Amino acid sequence: MRLEDLNGPRGGVDTRCRIIVDTRTGGPIAAEAVDVDLVPAVDRAVDRAARSLARTPARRCFWASGAGRPSRVLAHPARPPS
Repeated sequence: MRLEDLNGPRGGVDTRCRIIVDTRTGGPIAAEAVDVDLVPAVDRAVDRAARSLARTPARRCFWASGAGRPSRVLAHPARPPS
């Protein structure tokens, strides 16, 4: 999570919260929100990240890594005559 004040002391809608969630198997999911105050920006960014995670099917994440793919079984070549 990264918190940033975009305008510094000038004020305004300038507090940004950026969250990056590494799903290990499905790649990173990023969510961002900008608000006047820190707490609402964090709340909205967390909600957005949670919705993105919920929309990412577990099967897609699992297969994206290649970890769950069945290995190809190759027949052993015939032995040459001795």
